[in-house]
Amino acid sequence: MTLRARIVMGVLVIGALAGLVWSFSLFKEDTSKPVVRDSAIRGFQPVNGSHVLRQSLIAYELDPSYNGVLFVDGTEIPPEELEPTALTNQIGYVPTKNKITGVLKSGQHTATAEFWPKDKTRSDSRSFTWSFFVT
Repeated sequence: MTLRARIVMGVLVIGALAGLVWSFSLFKEDTSKPVVRDSAIRGFQPVNGSHVLRQSLIAYELDPSYNGVLFVDGTEIPPEELEPTALTNQIGYVPTKNKITGVLKSGQHTATAEFWPKDKTRSDSRSFTWSFFVT
C-alpha cells in the first residue's frame, strides 16, 4: 500500500470514528430531576421523555391534602386497577394485558395526573401531564 493510500485510509477511519462519537452524543436521555410546576405533585415516574419497559410503573405522588386519579393515554384508570405502593399518597399503575389499557405498545405515551384538594370536589381539579416512551 502506498503512503498516499495509508494517509487516505487513516483520514477515513478517523472521520468515521468522529462521526460515530458525534451521533451517539445526539441521543442523550434526560435523566435530570423532573420539573413539576404544581406544588401538589411531589414527584412522578417515569421521568418525562424517558424510555421504559412495557410493564414499568406509571405513578405520581400527591401532597396528602389532595385526592387524585390517573389517566394513561387519555383513559382513566379505575381504582381497582391501581397498584398498592409503599408511599402513602402515590397513585400508580402497571399496564398488563388484563387491565383497561392492555399492554402498552412501543412508542410515545402520556400520563395525566388529575387532582383536587380533599375539601373540594373533582370539578375543582387541576392536571399535570407528562410523556414517556415504551421500548
